[in-house]
Order: sequence, then C-alpha cells, then structure tokens
Amino acid sequence: MMKRLKQLLRAKKSSTSPWATGTRIDWNCLEFYAPFEYEEEIYALKLKDIILDTYTNKEYQAVDMIRKNSRWGEESDFFIMQALDTDDQFALEHSIYGFEGNRYQKKYQFSIPDQYLKGYIDLENLFTPSVRAEIRKLTLPQQPGIYFFYDENHRLLYVNHAPSIRDRVYAHIATETRQDTFMIRQQFSLLSYMIWENEAERQAIAYFCRQQMQPEFPEGVEIASSFDSDYSVLKLDIRLRDLQKYIHIKNNDFNHQEWKRFDSYLRTIPEEMVQQIEHQVVAMLYEEMQKQIKSS
Repeated sequence: MMKRLKQLLRAKKSSTSPWATGTRIDWNCLEFYAPFEYEEEIYALKLKDIILDTYTNKEYQAVDMIRKNSRWGEESDFFIMQALDTDDQFALEHSIYGFEGNRYQKKYQFSIPDQYLKGYIDLENLFTPSVRAEIRKLTLPQQPGIYFFYDENHRLLYVNHAPSIRDRVYAHIATETRQDTFMIRQQFSLLSYMIWENEAERQAIAYFCRQQMQPEFPEGVEIASSFDSDYSVLKLDIRLRDLQKYIHIKNNDFNHQEWKRFDSYLRTIPEEMVQQIEHQVVAMLYEEMQKQIKSS
C-alpha cells in the first residue's frame, strides 16, 4: 500500500514539460553514478558522500578525513571510506592522484524542479536576423546549465553543459555562414535546456544524460584535423581550406583510411552537400596536380 502511495505521489510531481516527459527520465528522482572526469569534481567530494568502486562493485561512504603522507612523501588529505555492507575501510587520497583513472564513481541524487526544464524551442524562430547580429537580444538564460540539440524529427544530436546557456548556444549557432563552410548546425532544429548552477553537479548530470539518452554526437568529437586548430563537431563547420591544407600536407596521398576520419561528419549532412564537398575536393586535387605539372 505504501509503495503504491509513493508511486502516485511521484506521478503527481512528475514534470509537465513535453520535452522532459518525452525523455522518459524521472527528473524528480534522479539517482546515478558518474566518474570523476574533472579535477573540480574530485575536490567537490565531501564527508557522507557515497562512491562506487567499479573494480569490486562495492559502495563506500566518506566517514572521516585525516592528514598523512601521500605516496610522494608530502602531507595530504585522505578520506576514510567505509563500506556500506561490510566493515571494510580504506584511506583514499583526496587529490587527482588518489582518483586517477575511472575506478571510482560518485553517487548523485537529485530532484530537478520542473521550472528548470525547458523545451522544445524552435531554433529558427529563436535566431532571428536581429538576434544573430546581437547576442543580448537572445532570449535564453545566462545561467549555467545543460543544453540539448535535436533535429526536426526530435532525434537527439548533442548534449553538453556550459557556464552560460545563452552564450554557448549563441556561439554554436550564430556564426557567419561562408561559401567554404558547411554547417552541421543545419541539422539542429530544436533546443532544450536545464538550468543548474553547481559546476561539478552540472558535469555529472550532463554525463548521465549522455549515457541515458545516447545523442548522435559524443562530447568533444572532432571532425578531423591536427593542423591549425582542432574543430569540434559542435563548432559546426568543416572548412575546405583545411581540407586543402591537409591534402597538401599528405602530398595528395589522401587514401580511404584518411576519408574515414571525416565519416562521423559526412554522415550527418544531406547527400547533396556531401556531393558538393566531393566535387570541390576533386577540383582542389586537380588544381594541385596541374601546379605540379607546370612546375616540373
């Protein structure tokens, strides 16, 4: 009876946002583990927090903190970690050295209010010409949070977090379009976002969302270059002049294996755009060949 009552109460509290409901995630009762991916997450760990040792699949709680010499001979803080189901204890250095690798994951429990969840927002209506020209006209919150890009069929393409939702979304979408730039952003039709202030928690929630929702593009996936600067897929472009440089560096030895580096990008854009890229790359190769013939 009590279990049924709890289920009814949870259903009553569940989100009314169409986007939040569509994710099939109970945002009112999140419980998950996330690795310590960033240094700030390590130092955000505090007494009474629970971690999972993925090597042994045991849960431990931080019950005390002591200072003692680390393996490097310097004095450092250590958590006394107590197993939840046995008397096992161990000392875990509270530093990047103690948490190196992905052995430990922190347990998170959140109840995210419905007013923090927004979506779906039509990007075409949001980014009018005047908004593209001036960021302050963009009606998105400047608060930190997690943002989600979808295509017109509500297929999730990308999830990430940012210290300012407005600034980050603007940086992704409102860059100038040039003839030599092909935008992945053409795939982005809808935006959803979640406001969340705490940075370490925000990173953990973004990790959880990527694991649960399986976006098309993983965080930080790169288009393909080791020259000039690396272009992330979420920079939303691939520049033909970079292809030209790459071809020149490779002395025109641009084999099938090299093309595979562009696969994650090419599969996301319309077929006619892929053909345009192919035609222009072939034209560049021909131009390079003609230069070599004339100089020989």
